[in-house]
Amino acid sequence: MSSVPIFKQLEDHHVYRNPNGDVVPSVTTILKIINKEELLGWANFLGFKRIDVKKELECHAYIGSVTHNTIDEYFKTGKVKLDSFMNQNRVAENLCARKAFLSFTQFWMENRKDFKIISNERSLSGEKFGGTLDLLAEYKEYLTICDFKTSSQFYLSMFLQMAAYDLLLRENDDTKVKGYMVILLDKKTGKPAKIKLIDDKDEMKAYRECFKKLVDFYYDYYYLNQKYWGKELI
Repeated sequence: MSSVPIFKQLEDHHVYRNPNGDVVPSVTTILKIINKEELLGWANFLGFKRIDVKKELECHAYIGSVTHNTIDEYFKTGKVKLDSFMNQNRVAENLCARKAFLSFTQFWMENRKDFKIISNERSLSGEKFGGTLDLLAEYKEYLTICDFKTSSQFYLSMFLQMAAYDLLLRENDDTKVKGYMVILLDKKTGKPAKIKLIDDKDEMKAYRECFKKLVDFYYDYYYLNQKYWGKELI
């Protein structure tokens, strides 16, 4: 399509802008358009247990946010801010976040010799989307995008997310990475994190091509919504 939707600036989210100054959607926002089977099954399970899905999602988002912020602070200062886990209204979530951070520290102490940190929590904006990388590092001398997750298992969408960051690095710095790594933090037991590394060139290329198609679909879908249905969407 020759025209594109107009994306709104949201006050409660990081705002990404392209070189023209236009607001563009985030990588995670674009990925939400995928009808993930694992989330449908999870939502059905919660409904059967009469658990509010929206509140449960908010809890998981809080755990992920606190864990990421604590890891970021650790990388920057070498210290841990204990007050990050002290919200009296989030006792159960803070316990999970503490276990997730413990999972990270056990993994990191054992494997840090294999990592040389290039940058962490770096925000990038491209022509059509933006995103924030958890960690860019040389892993065993190979430039690798790393993403911390507090999910219970690995999912395809996680690697589509890193493919998007790969595209942003290529667009901004002409930097090409050699691998995508998900570091899965155990928020239930605190056991050392598990990793899944994809470093096959053909597989990585397939993820990048898939994400580019998702971006095109996202833009077309929201353009139609705005032009013909009068909806103001992000």
